[in-house]
Amino acid sequence: MNKLLQLISHGLHQIQRTFFPDLEEEAGPITESLVQLTYVLETVHSQKVPLPERCWTGRPPKSRYGIFNAFVAKAFLKIPTTLHLAERLQSDRHLRLICGFDNRAAVPSESVFSRVFAEFAKTQLPQCVHETLVKSCCEGQISGHISRDSTSIEAREKPEKKESAVALSTSPARRKGRPRKGESPKIKDLSRVQKQVNMNLKEMLRDLPIACNRGSKKNSQGFVETWIGYKLHIDTADSDIPISAILTSASLHDSQVAIPLAAMTARRLQNFYDCMDSAYDVPEIAAYSQMLNHKPLIDVNPRRNAELKNDLESEEKARTVLNWKPAESIRYNARSSSERTNARLKDGFGGRTVQVKGPVKVYCHLMFGILALTADQLLRLYM
Repeated sequence: MNKLLQLISHGLHQIQRTFFPDLEEEAGPITESLVQLTYVLETVHSQKVPLPERCWTGRPPKSRYGIFNAFVAKAFLKIPTTLHLAERLQSDRHLRLICGFDNRAAVPSESVFSRVFAEFAKTQLPQCVHETLVKSCCEGQISGHISRDSTSIEAREKPEKKESAVALSTSPARRKGRPRKGESPKIKDLSRVQKQVNMNLKEMLRDLPIACNRGSKKNSQGFVETWIGYKLHIDTADSDIPISAILTSASLHDSQVAIPLAAMTARRLQNFYDCMDSAYDVPEIAAYSQMLNHKPLIDVNPRRNAELKNDLESEEKARTVLNWKPAESIRYNARSSSERTNARLKDGFGGRTVQVKGPVKVYCHLMFGILALTADQLLRLYM
């Protein structure tokens, strides 16, 4: 973290000493939002961004450096569409110079932006830059808590049609009820969570469904919300920095993404506690967290067990009377950082304005928002 903060400090000093005076002399006073955008871009580029090298044959392509900066600006400034981004770059001289375009002729058209965005999505460029930035800021650091949660992502596409259970079944139909005498009982298939224990990260990610479909969940008021699109599962550190994120189908249960998300986070950051809500109350998830030398703090899910539910209510009443809370309950309150990250992503960094289609492009769009959010949060810690 100290090394990264030194790089950020040096970059911000250079910007304030040379870039801002030259920019104001050439284009006039600069707004506060564009000042913050410049700081965010400088933080992102404190690590080397693996952009494609120049092509020496054929027509020179548009600047990938400028287009990458423009997509980060699109997320940070809450610009809804690529068309609005191109128009804003044409009309706003400050933004054009900050992103790296010298004049209006250098600004790409909407179609060029779309093609380059498809390249970034295919190569997972924002994911790679975010991983590098997180590893640099967390190098040699230990986080107390990791808060794990998911948020709904509404998409502008039709949900994938489900195939019938008869068409998916490859085994012959069997008689219902107990097996006959001499007939071997049917072996129950392992669940996805049980399979993930013996899989590596690539295999787990490959096994997760990512197609657009219909999802539903209960909100804090107890009402069922339904949406068409995806789910974004995020691990957040104590300082509200998003450490890792995985996009899946909307119908996928949160518990089926906990183990791959924990494996991804363990490669980037060391932490002590894993804070999760009752959706993650699965023995395999707790065991995997302990295998990583973490302490799982998971809210208990009674799951239609009336006796357990009554016991939990009685214990909660006793704690209220005694005005006492165990240490685990106090630490569990740190999970609110995941709620703040989800809210900031959706309200301030493009999480609600998904205009692209397909899981690969949707993931890329959201990761540009995650990247801008991470850089902005690092600046809050520094400044």
